[in-house]
Amino acid sequence: MATVFIILFLAAEVAVRATHVFPGPRWTDHPLLGSVLIPGSVARLQTPEFSTEVRANSLGFRDDDHPFAKPPGATRIAFLGDSFTEAAQVDVEQRFDRIIMRRLEENGRRTETLNFGIGGFGTDQALLTYRTIARNFSPDVVVLIVAPNDFRNNLRKLEQSPNKPYFHLEGDTLIYEPPQFNYNVRLRRLIQKSFILTELANTLFAKNKEHAMKSVGGGGFPPGFEIYLTPLTPAYEESAHLTERLVEELSRKVAEDGGTLLLTTVPPRELIHLETISELATRYPDVSTTNLDFMQPDNIVSQIAARHDIPFVSLSKGLKAACEESCYVVDGHWNAQGIKQVASVLYPPIERVIHDGE
Repeated sequence: MATVFIILFLAAEVAVRATHVFPGPRWTDHPLLGSVLIPGSVARLQTPEFSTEVRANSLGFRDDDHPFAKPPGATRIAFLGDSFTEAAQVDVEQRFDRIIMRRLEENGRRTETLNFGIGGFGTDQALLTYRTIARNFSPDVVVLIVAPNDFRNNLRKLEQSPNKPYFHLEGDTLIYEPPQFNYNVRLRRLIQKSFILTELANTLFAKNKEHAMKSVGGGGFPPGFEIYLTPLTPAYEESAHLTERLVEELSRKVAEDGGTLLLTTVPPRELIHLETISELATRYPDVSTTNLDFMQPDNIVSQIAARHDIPFVSLSKGLKAACEESCYVVDGHWNAQGIKQVASVLYPPIERVIHDGE
């Protein structure tokens, strides 16, 4: 019986790999950042809306490998953020950082873009990524893309995951808390040799995380929607203050290195495509009966930028004006059209920051 099971399992594993039913293992543990893509890995993401290849470089990010030394005469732009920055919904050359790079080069400026986006990263992990990795590449401009869920990701009591790092404040000082993995690292690496076991483990982890998040915020909203409540809950007020300190620290580090930080935010799909709110309310009734401000994350970040003299660009107006058809895939990430519009909105302020820094 055991032999038959093993044969059937191996046959299923071969079939899954051949047909790309599952993408296969993508992430691995990182002692400082919590997780990165498996260095050198290649995965195929396939949904009814897109089919893309996700290829990781030697550092575990979806980008090419770059030498630390900046090419003579080149301008380097580093992008920090989460899955919206990684943009696994499109091929790499369709990503907004590559579009911006090509446009700058068409205008006579030698440019390199470096993408340090990882799905699930918060602002805390973006800061850590810059301090330990990105700054080694001497970027001239650092673009931090803040997603609404970052406010949840950044505070331990809201995120409810031991598998990522956090900061907490003692007075005004940021104190780093390393990841406390709640799984056996060796066992996870063994599981990652199988596409089927990886998918089962990821599904179980996602269900456990969603349950933990619902236990914090209640079941009336999608997990993380509390960031849109007005006024903010005490926990989100705490997270907004912590996020401000993280951004302030990142800006200080970038300036110390001779670069400039540019801030932007991810507008939620519900802000750009109002019809999606009623669709969401069929699953989460409180969405239609509660006062929600979908501009609130944008307003919080723009106020942080103003207080600390950090250049800020809002994507909301540009996407609203340009996205008559959907700029998002069903899970709320940007599609190819949305990413093209993001590049169009980001290009002018990035070009201006580069010019002002010369």
